[in-house]
Order: sequence, then C-alpha cells, then structure tokens
Amino acid sequence: MLNRMDRLFGTSISEGITVYLSTNPRCTYNIQGNYFFVYMNSPYPQGIIAHELLHFYTWHSFHDELTIAGVTKEKYNDIKESLTELLNMDFSDLLGSYTDSGYPQHQDARVKIRHMREEGKSIKQIVNTLATQ
Repeated sequence: MLNRMDRLFGTSISEGITVYLSTNPRCTYNIQGNYFFVYMNSPYPQGIIAHELLHFYTWHSFHDELTIAGVTKEKYNDIKESLTELLNMDFSDLLGSYTDSGYPQHQDARVKIRHMREEGKSIKQIVNTLATQ
C-alpha cells in the first residue's frame, strides 16, 4: 500500500507513522505527532489505514503549497476528505469490500475527482483543479 501511495503522490513519507488500536470507532490522526488510530473492531481495518495514510500523504504533498496559494483551512479539509475517493479507484484491489463513501458535503467533489481520474489526470492536477474551484 505504501509503495502505491508513493507512486500516486510522487513522494515517500520517510518518517515512521505509528498506528494505534483503539476501542473508539472514531479514528483520529495527528500529522505532527505522526500517528493515527484504527478501531480494533472494524470489519475493514485496511480501509481505515488507507484512508488515514491518504490524509498524511495529502498533507506532506500539498498542504504548504495550498496554504501559500491562499487555500483556506476549510477548503483544504474539503480537498483532503474528497480525495479519499481515490481509494475506491486506485486501491480497491487492496481493500477488499471496503468502500470509502466520504461525507455528504463532499459528494460533488468526489464525482469530479472520479471523472478527472478516469480521464487520466494526476493527483497534482486534481488537487490544483479542486483548489481553484
């Protein structure tokens, strides 16, 4: 999964990320602390891991650039949450029957991401498009 994320984002996250098992079904993460949680009773732990890793890669690849370009914290959050649509496309063979459905407020962006990816757009092109809309 990490190798595929590296290829998708064109970068590698060199520092180790710690994954904690949790009894809380809400799985939070901390970029600065390099850790995230996985609900221990989840039927799809690999999906949660992929979802959280995508957030880490998005941060390391695009956060600073988007902030400098004037993207607000709220818009950045919308972008990073919408990008999890890529899990359904680029990682489905690794995630079994897990589907990342996202949040209701991001459904339109997820459809756009799906179309752009089907057209062969890179993640950088997708992020740049989302950032300017």
